[in-house]
Order: sequence, then C-alpha cells, then structure tokens
Amino acid sequence: ARVSHLIRYKLSQGDVLTYDQEVTLLLEEPDGSKFDGVTKEESVQTVLEDHDGWWSILLTLTRLSSSGPLCGEIPEQLQNRSTVMRMDSRGSLLDIGSGGPPPRVPGFPIEAVSPGQSWVATATGPDGGEPMEIEFYLERVEQRDNGEEVAHLVTLAKSTHPDGYSSETQGTVAFSLTHGHQISSTTVVKLSWENGRVSHSVLELKLRS
Repeated sequence: ARVSHLIRYKLSQGDVLTYDQEVTLLLEEPDGSKFDGVTKEESVQTVLEDHDGWWSILLTLTRLSSSGPLCGEIPEQLQNRSTVMRMDSRGSLLDIGSGGPPPRVPGFPIEAVSPGQSWVATATGPDGGEPMEIEFYLERVEQRDNGEEVAHLVTLAKSTHPDGYSSETQGTVAFSLTHGHQISSTTVVKLSWENGRVSHSVLELKLRS
C-alpha cells in the first residue's frame, strides 16, 4: 500500500523562520527589446500568537540588493515592508493584512495524500479578479539522512484577466512534513498580453534558519 502523508504547518508562538528570497524579472516588448532585473530580499516570518488551529504571523521583507532597470520600477513601500497575516495549519490565509499578496500558495488538502496524487485549491485572484484554481501534485516524499521527511510538491495555475492579458504560474515547493514548514520554493509566473508583450518573473525562496 502507498504511504499517505498529512501535509500540515506546525508552528509555535515565538518561532522565527528566515528565508532568502530572490526575484528575477524579464520583460520582452513586442518590438523585441528586453529588460531585466534581480532583487534579493530577506523574508522573516515570526509567529506572534498561536490561536489553536491558526496563527498570526508577522512577515517582514527587507531588500538586500537589486540590479537591472526593472527593479527601479518597484515602489519603495514594496521594498521593505512588514505585514501581519493569519494562517491555518493547511496554509490557507484567513487574512493577509494590507501588505499585498503572501509569498506562498494556500491549500493543503484536508485528507492525507500519497505521492502521485493531485488536488485543486482555489486562491483569490489578483486585484480582486476571478478566483484562481491552483492544481497541486505531490511528486514524491524524500527521507533525509537526519530522519526528516520532505514533501516535494508541484503547482500549476492559469488565469485570464479582463485587462487583456493571461497568466500562467508554475511552482515547486519542498515542505518539511517533520517540522511543518516550507523549506524552499521556486515560482515562475509568465504574463502574456494581447499585443505580444511577455513578462516572466521567478521567485526563489530558501530557508536559511
């Protein structure tokens, strides 16, 4: 029989998770010109309170470095920011606060899943648009030498916006089943406009401590 795993966050008050976050941007205009940018940030998640089933978490992002013309367009208030969010053990965000979208995708399944299984989670669309369906797939569960079990997930989401562009998001996530937190993730977002403009952004998150 296949082993099934319950994917859950396990956090305690006072936990601090520090991630290195790197965002790479690439924009291709219809005339063939290209622009790029790279920013490196530190993302710190501090568990403020444990509410028995959900947590309030302070998320603080600090800009470490940036290069390339596209980074000059990122407004100052998005460069260093902190927001309090409320999240339950399935990673669903109950409330994001005013700091903009969270850096992770909600929606672990209620039941235990086995490698090879997939499920669908619904996320709020950008700018209050149509809700987005995110398809998850549990690719494999890795047993590390230190006894830690790590789930490797793949995500895929597509949406079309009334403003005349469509987006496709693909991601991979490594999640510690043992410790109940995310270890790393890579998210690739491709936006395509009707006029031929295309933008790619890649967000990489790695747990440092």
